[in-house]
Amino acid sequence: MRASSSAQAGTGAPRLLIVDRDPAARRRLRTQLRALHRRFPVQIVAEADDGRSARDVLDTLGLQTAPHIVLLDLVLPDGSGLAFAEEFRKRPAAPQIILIGPGNDALNDVGTLDVAATLRRPVRADQLEAALRIAAVRCHAPFLPIVPQSGRDAVAIHDILYLRAELKYVLIRTRDAEYLTEQPLTSLLNDHPDQFVQAHRAALVARHAIAGARRVAAGEHDPAADAYWELLLHGTAERIPVSRRRWREIRPIVAGLSLDLQ
Repeated sequence: MRASSSAQAGTGAPRLLIVDRDPAARRRLRTQLRALHRRFPVQIVAEADDGRSARDVLDTLGLQTAPHIVLLDLVLPDGSGLAFAEEFRKRPAAPQIILIGPGNDALNDVGTLDVAATLRRPVRADQLEAALRIAAVRCHAPFLPIVPQSGRDAVAIHDILYLRAELKYVLIRTRDAEYLTEQPLTSLLNDHPDQFVQAHRAALVARHAIAGARRVAAGEHDPAADAYWELLLHGTAERIPVSRRRWREIRPIVAGLSLDLQ
């Protein structure tokens, strides 16, 4: 039985526990997670080499620092990974489970067990990233990975006012700062449809940030421009133009929130 902690406090990224009987496999996972860090940062809060050690880690960390996601070996020295997965899913603040098995036949035994994803060894980096994204959405981990800036590598979703595509990056605007992420707008909207709405081809707006809408008269800012609507936002004086196509989708949202239409 062995458990080790490598928690990194305060990075804002989803917390992760690695449970694998094989030290080499744990090292490989750590290497892959480091390689994915710019695209999808995580905090590795601890590692364990069997189920009982993992249980002890979960008990020690408590609810405030418990992992959001567990990478769980299907074959453990003290029992089946399936049994521990079922146990862990019944805990308060239950983590999302990503099961890692030796082959498809073993993973077929998962059945109706509530896991976020299954991975077959050897684990590929692209498959690991896809599984982590699924798990993060399922556990509502409210973080968006960013290009590292001022010691930060993630931003809380609820702090975002809007996102705007700019060349190879997407700009993230919060009340206090701007950040960049490599995630495309399409995947951000697909992953967080309840948090964001599309204003035009290159911009998403946080639903909670919408303060109202204003109609801009034809030629008001550009003599050649037709009339259009723009969104007023809480926390910034900036206004986001809305395309004619998207306005048909956004107007009911503004009206439903009893917000101003100017």
